[in-house]
Amino acid sequence: MMSFLCSSRRLVLCTRSFSLSVKTQSRAAALAQSVTADPQENRKPKTGILMLNMGGPEKVEDVHDFLLRLFMDTDLMKLPVQNKLGPFIARRRTPKIQEQYNRIGGGSPIKRWTSMQGEGMVKLLDQMSPETGETVV
Repeated sequence: MMSFLCSSRRLVLCTRSFSLSVKTQSRAAALAQSVTADPQENRKPKTGILMLNMGGPEKVEDVHDFLLRLFMDTDLMKLPVQNKLGPFIARRRTPKIQEQYNRIGGGSPIKRWTSMQGEGMVKLLDQMSPETGETVV
């Protein structure tokens, strides 16, 4: 899950994975921008907050699929013979992890906690700089 505070100070929650690409400007383009007068130059800078977490299974039934994706993800970890070992670990760990999630209410609380942290940051931003207007969640 991902949540971020965009330029209009609205907290946005997303659950899809994403990739960021950064475009770099050539030296000539940077020079051209510095010479050109920007009419919005006197505006206050905008604040953006990006919150990320690795997610978790929302229901006990989702535990195996979550563990399988976790152990098969080569960006997170590299295992020997990962295409065989990943599913094996996920299958072996699922019952114990399901039991642990049952003890804490039946699913991962990470989405709820991330949302609560985002709402807390919104309140804090409103207190710290009320002149920017009310933050919308």
